[in-house]
Amino acid sequence: MHIHPKLNIHQDEGLDINRVQGLTIQSCKIIYQNLQSLYNKHNYAPNHILNSNEMDIQTRKQLTTRVLAKRSSEQVYNTIPKSREWLYFNYIVNAVRTTFPRFYIFKGEKIWNDYLQLCKPRTYMVMQSKTWMTTFLFKEFFYFFKRSIPSGIFLLNRHLFIFNGHGSHVTLEAIEQA
Repeated sequence: MHIHPKLNIHQDEGLDINRVQGLTIQSCKIIYQNLQSLYNKHNYAPNHILNSNEMDIQTRKQLTTRVLAKRSSEQVYNTIPKSREWLYFNYIVNAVRTTFPRFYIFKGEKIWNDYLQLCKPRTYMVMQSKTWMTTFLFKEFFYFFKRSIPSGIFLLNRHLFIFNGHGSHVTLEAIEQA
């Protein structure tokens, strides 16, 4: 590091192997071209552009490793094994930073009142044996989202709702709901 002063030691952040393998320059170009085409065709207002993002949080995190990276690096990622327990949540925000209630998936059989006490109003929680989105839960998420928006706000205008390409999102029922 004395020879290369632009390098520094950073703590890594876990990044799932599927994300590492799925995010390529080519896939980013295709996504950008598709979004640009839709935007040019429909000229969405900023409050009509919504992004749904899913986040997994490890309930038992392994110790981080130290990684040599550029001093200016804000985040340094490391691939993590699949054998972890997670808390999963999905949140929605539009292009003018309006947020919508969150949708949580916990591993287990019963939701405890303690879980709900610290959550924002209108938060939705489900329990199942695995902490990831399924086709059934995506349908529930979509119903939850529709119920959480002010009455009639989305019925009058076209909206762009951006999801990732997870298999649970790409079903005929999900498309019909949209």
